[in-house]
Amino acid sequence: MGKPTEVSAKRRDCEHAVTIEYDFSDTLEEARELFGSDVVHSKFKQAAIIDLQSTLRRNMITEDKDGVIYPVSSEDIVHIEAVANWKPGLARVTKTPKEKAMEALKGISPEEIKQMLKELTDA
Repeated sequence: MGKPTEVSAKRRDCEHAVTIEYDFSDTLEEARELFGSDVVHSKFKQAAIIDLQSTLRRNMITEDKDGVIYPVSSEDIVHIEAVANWKPGLARVTKTPKEKAMEALKGISPEEIKQMLKELTDA
């Protein structure tokens, strides 16, 4: 049906790897024909859960303005933009522009920040 995908596997206790080609299909319709809707959905769900867990892990600690790191609760993590806007298959949001700017400004005095903002608004 589709173009075969090369799949390799290794074990820690073996010096060699094995490689085969397997037809996973090229489209959703082909995958449903080959494996059935239940399998396709089950595999999608498993992979999506792993992706969401990765997003949760990246966001389950945070740092305040003084550099103190603290845990984020289950109740609070759902309000973090990267978690709230997560969709399966889309590239993860690492940091918002505001978060990147705030991180870049750490260690800069309030006076320097005011001067930078003045320069930006005058430009």
